[in-house]
Amino acid sequence: MDWRKVAQDLLNKASHRNTTKAEADAYQEKAMYIMAKFGIDEAMLRQKEHSTEKPKFRLFKKFRPYSNIKLMLLTSVANILGGRVVESGLDWYVFAYEQDLERIQFLYFSLLAQMHIESAEVKVPQAMSKRAYTDSWLKGFVFGVASRLDTAYRRATGNGQELVLMRDAQIEQAMHDKFNNIKKNSSHIKPSDYGAFGSGAASGLRADIGQDRLGKTAASKPLGN
Repeated sequence: MDWRKVAQDLLNKASHRNTTKAEADAYQEKAMYIMAKFGIDEAMLRQKEHSTEKPKFRLFKKFRPYSNIKLMLLTSVANILGGRVVESGLDWYVFAYEQDLERIQFLYFSLLAQMHIESAEVKVPQAMSKRAYTDSWLKGFVFGVASRLDTAYRRATGNGQELVLMRDAQIEQAMHDKFNNIKKNSSHIKPSDYGAFGSGAASGLRADIGQDRLGKTAASKPLGN
């Protein structure tokens, strides 16, 4: 079964004009669950077959504006879907197994595009800094997305926690093999005092997890301008 096709089909149903809000949420949650479940199933298969496959890395380029928040988004997605992120200069290295790297990239660019489109419609209150307000909204969006994805991943993991820990140890070793002094990125986000954080979090909680219809073109455009 092709996880990408399954997730995309579910999200196409979620975005259909005749789909109710409750139905759309259910389809989106199912897509999130499937992406996480496929990652766990593949890890179990590698273990069962005594696979010699090693974790790999993929480069993601840093770009402005709000590059720190884009890094938070990438790190949140990678951490939950079985990867780890290392920041080195203008590059972000994502370490994971090949299929997990595919899911991480698929989801990251999809969410980045959605974040760009929704942030452009944010109404900034008068007498408030647009930059600060947008920054708060974007952090809220990432927080909401991470919360939903983490919930789906926990459901998908089931009794496979020991396997997950073993996979994580192998990825950590791959990172140490590549870098002597590792500076792993933290995706921890603290709620902001600005009201925009709650609004962004609400959007993140509604995000089309796994949806790729917006593509990398929209995702590469500036945020908050």
